[in-house]
Amino acid sequence: FFSTRTRRMSRKDEDRRGLLDSLDDSDEDVLPAPKAKGKGAPRPGDQKISQLKNEIDQVKSTMKDNIEKVLDRGDKIEDIQDRSESLSQQAMMFSRKARRVGWTMWWQNMKMKIMIAAIVVIVLIIIIVPIIVSQQKKHK
Repeated sequence: FFSTRTRRMSRKDEDRRGLLDSLDDSDEDVLPAPKAKGKGAPRPGDQKISQLKNEIDQVKSTMKDNIEKVLDRGDKIEDIQDRSESLSQQAMMFSRKARRVGWTMWWQNMKMKIMIAAIVVIVLIIIIVPIIVSQQKKHK
């Protein structure tokens, strides 16, 4: 049980790392840095490109957070599922033990009733036999 869960957790961690590493912070392939023609003279499009890069960085950050939250939620769901399975197994074991204890108690109760019935029969025999014997002696 725990080894399977541990293997699942390590696979998930590897998947998480791989997914988050694929969202690295390199934007060079998306928006290349603008090249200035003159000495430090900013071009009119440079500010828009910088703004777009910032927006992309924010979106990437948000996506990373969302992915982490989804993966954490998945881990929590698996934990709940594992606990549910464990509780189900414990409930089945409890049910079996409860039936066994119920049967044992019923059997002990029946033995006690049989013993009381046997004692009552023996006492009745002890009382009735002498009466019958004395009655037969009187009739002879």
